[in-house]
Amino acid sequence: MGALLAGGLPGLLNQSSAQVIDGSLKFGVGRLTRTLSSGANQKTWTWSSWVKRGESGSSHLIFDTKDATAGTPRGSIAINDSNRFRVAFNPSGNSWTVAVSSNALLRDLGSSWYHLVVSCDTTQSSSSNRIRLYINGVQVTDLNESSYPSENQDLPFNQNDNHTIGASETNALHLEGFLSQFYFIDGQALGPGYFGFTDPLTNTWRPKKFRAEGTTANDGRTWSDGTNLTNITNGAGAFDGDLTGGNYAHATGAGNSGTINFSNLTSVSTLRLYAREDNREASGKITVNSTDFDFPTTASWVDVSSALSGGLSSITLKNGDYLTALFAIEVDGIVLRNGITTNLAFGTNGFYLPMDNDDFNIDKSGKGNNWTAVNFSGTSIDPDVLKDSPSGAVSGGRAQTGITTTSSAPSNYATLNPLQQSLNRTPTLSDGNLTVSLSSGSSEWTNTGCTMNIGSGKYYWEVQFTTINGTIARIGVADSDDYEFNRNTSSTGLPWLGSGTGTSWSLDVGGNTLHNGSTVNSSYTSTITTSDAIGVLLDLDNNTLSYSKNGTNLGVAHSNVTSDFVTPGFGLHGATTNTISVNFGQKPFKYPPPAGYKLLNAADLKPETVITRPDQYVGVTTYTGNGTGQSINTGQKPDFVWIKNRDDSTSHMLFDSVRGVQKVIYSNANTQELPAAISVTAFNRDGFTVSSANEVNGSSDDMVAWTWKAGGNKNTFNVDDVGYASAAAAGLDGGNINPTGASVGTRQGFSIIKYTGTGNSSSTLSHGLINAPQFMIIKNLTDAENWFVWHHSYPIPDRNGFYLDLTANIQNFGSTSFSSTLPSSSVITLSTNNILNGSGDQFVAYVWHDVPGVQKFGSYVGNGNADGPFVEIGFRPAILWIKDLTTNGELWCAHDSKRDPINPAKKRLELNGSGAEDASQDARIKDFLSNGFKIRGTSGEQNTNGDTYIYMAWAEAPSFNLYGGQSNAR
Repeated sequence: MGALLAGGLPGLLNQSSAQVIDGSLKFGVGRLTRTLSSGANQKTWTWSSWVKRGESGSSHLIFDTKDATAGTPRGSIAINDSNRFRVAFNPSGNSWTVAVSSNALLRDLGSSWYHLVVSCDTTQSSSSNRIRLYINGVQVTDLNESSYPSENQDLPFNQNDNHTIGASETNALHLEGFLSQFYFIDGQALGPGYFGFTDPLTNTWRPKKFRAEGTTANDGRTWSDGTNLTNITNGAGAFDGDLTGGNYAHATGAGNSGTINFSNLTSVSTLRLYAREDNREASGKITVNSTDFDFPTTASWVDVSSALSGGLSSITLKNGDYLTALFAIEVDGIVLRNGITTNLAFGTNGFYLPMDNDDFNIDKSGKGNNWTAVNFSGTSIDPDVLKDSPSGAVSGGRAQTGITTTSSAPSNYATLNPLQQSLNRTPTLSDGNLTVSLSSGSSEWTNTGCTMNIGSGKYYWEVQFTTINGTIARIGVADSDDYEFNRNTSSTGLPWLGSGTGTSWSLDVGGNTLHNGSTVNSSYTSTITTSDAIGVLLDLDNNTLSYSKNGTNLGVAHSNVTSDFVTPGFGLHGATTNTISVNFGQKPFKYPPPAGYKLLNAADLKPETVITRPDQYVGVTTYTGNGTGQSINTGQKPDFVWIKNRDDSTSHMLFDSVRGVQKVIYSNANTQELPAAISVTAFNRDGFTVSSANEVNGSSDDMVAWTWKAGGNKNTFNVDDVGYASAAAAGLDGGNINPTGASVGTRQGFSIIKYTGTGNSSSTLSHGLINAPQFMIIKNLTDAENWFVWHHSYPIPDRNGFYLDLTANIQNFGSTSFSSTLPSSSVITLSTNNILNGSGDQFVAYVWHDVPGVQKFGSYVGNGNADGPFVEIGFRPAILWIKDLTTNGELWCAHDSKRDPINPAKKRLELNGSGAEDASQDARIKDFLSNGFKIRGTSGEQNTNGDTYIYMAWAEAPSFNLYGGQSNAR
């Protein structure tokens, strides 16, 4: 994409445009102000910034303007008290007549970053083009408010009035959180592609520096009318930037083909087309380079990046009986436009505040439009600019010695977690979610967790008890799956209190160490004062927790920290006022961490084996049925395809490459495998083909397909895309039952095993994976038997089964399931139960285990509150299944990120039922987050107080990727 930008890092993500950002400015009490000496373009402008939220539930102003004479608020860009991204204006000073806001709720708090853009151009004839909102590179089209300005209307931004960043001019509605890379472009309406790009190696939206002065709009990728069009009518229609008007490019006449040829797009990372295919004709296609793509009947953006090889050479439009229409082409986040040769420039009042260094109020655009800092009082110990960065870093690194240290690596750092707190009394978070306090009140404990979990390694953070009253404030770590964090309970039963049911290891201000709230050592150290800096030294390689005081190691406090994952935890008691401040490494430490101890950030917490593109192994695809037959592009060659008609009451249709095409089983019925000529008829290199069955391709019906890649289908037995003719050759003969077919993906922890039952107890079957299974689904293909499900969260061998096709809770199978033997890293042990091992019957087993960045299988306990449990899973989920283990009759519920691309997610499918998609109940909504999910409803399907729920989650993007970056906040 051209020469290396200033601020870029050679080789980072193999993108010359990638930018490493050194940090961000913390807001909470401070604000930036500027009164414009003269107005400029009030019709056309662009605003862009990266935002990390600290709290929700109240309006947070990001950019605000106020009439300098009358003192009347005139315009704002904010995240409002409903958690919606909103831009609003009061042009006359009398009423707020312009307001555009998202239906999406931005409730991903403390854990990751949003990139927000407002593009304004009131000269546009189409009202919806006058103000456009973008979140993480995607235009917001699902709007809660859409009161647009009139054509050519002047708006209050950019007039000679008071402007404020981070609060109102009257010092109200403060943003609680962080800002970085704050841009205002005076005189041009630009899209998000000028400030960010989709990283092809991680499939996440990453920052890049705006190119200004001497570069053309569209990054040099403008289009010239008609010069490279063959048999195309209205070629300008694809390049006029208007997605709503009637102009579109198409081939000349029905049944014809036309081509748009490109010669200057030899380096392209991502490509999307806004197009439609009328009636989804089988003969109507859009071909990119040499790859065919299907489009819905309603014009939509479709990512066609998979066709890129050596850039973009051509787009061919092939009409069927009706026209195939192309409205727009987006290259690397930039919509190509016709005849734009204007140099990009900041304009008269434009400015650029990187907010990543001490001169955060100084304009770096070259225009000299500096700002005044108000109520910022950072010091070398407690700076205003922290190392928390939206770009990530190539690697981490511990902070160096000294209170003036600012050399720790930029990354996404942990903070206190506002989504993981006790409900009996809610503490107050401040200082960028690095301080927690609880004022005196009822005698109850409250707990706050951290946005990052730790599973292995050595980590250090510093804590200061900044307000101490009595001895009832505690710090330490807790089991990250501990439901007590989000439980609505009385003063007893919390993990930081004696006789608590949670799992925790802690130190209180009296110098006592505690385990599960009970005292272990009453003289570990002397009483802690407000001047003491307490270091927390967690060593999960040796299962120990130690503390230091003012740089002196106090020795091991706990030697039994054995949970799979723990989170830093902070406990306060309500009888008196106490405050705790924490530094996870985004600030200079007062004392150096011991050698070998790392910081709590995305770079240092990244698992060694994290998979940065989980969409290569698991995915969600939505499509519209045509009732005749079509090929569905999923971006992968799947081995397991699960299809549901969202509009009709039809069965869930399950297919896999081991059993072969046209063989179906239903998750919602005990029916044996059935031949189905009208079903999935082919597994393709980029998806699958369906025939005319209503269940998989109902005419005009909305469909969803969940797909998983295992080990391929090159032969009868397949391991990691290598085909073998026998189980022995594939290394699958380790049990006394040999599989009759297999597809095994060891990297992604998923296998499909077909076998013949023996009816013998203690039969063993190789599953092919390198770790013990944590979730399995098994179906008898020969007989009408219930589906058998096993989940490691209830591992008791003699009581560990579920029925996928029924609503029953956990079942006691006795010794007739696994012969009282848990699955091992090599085999599954089966007994005589006919649903698992009927003599002579054919079976298929779908087997998974946890893989960082791809999938996780765990449990949580409901609290019966709309502020439900937060579950950290280490990635932004693509697919989430939930089942109640405690109460009989609750459904197997399924949600995904394609049917619900914004929060809250509410479109539920029932795995054990044939019902159509249901989005009618707010009681079962939930938020998908950058690092997990948050239950937001009280339905018994997901959140009965005290009930245990299992979850099965597959990833859209990992929380931590190869480069110390992270999944985008949602």
